[in-house]
Amino acid sequence: MNTVEPIRDRKKIEAVKKYLIGCGKTPDFCLFTVGINTDHRVSDFLRFVWGDVLDKKGKFIGSIYIREGEVISY
Repeated sequence: MNTVEPIRDRKKIEAVKKYLIGCGKTPDFCLFTVGINTDHRVSDFLRFVWGDVLDKKGKFIGSIYIREGEVISY
């Protein structure tokens, strides 16, 4: 079984963020930022989609709750 090690080097984290923003990958940037700042596994984010963080008017939702692959917006 393969394992994945977390990115611990702040310079590498900032490089990934810069790359994602530079490529216009805003949804990926948002998911990366949430993932890197929480203790969730990658598998918890597999069902997470851009629409989960936007309301009907396209504005960001105030908060979300993630429970083992399930995203609940508030």
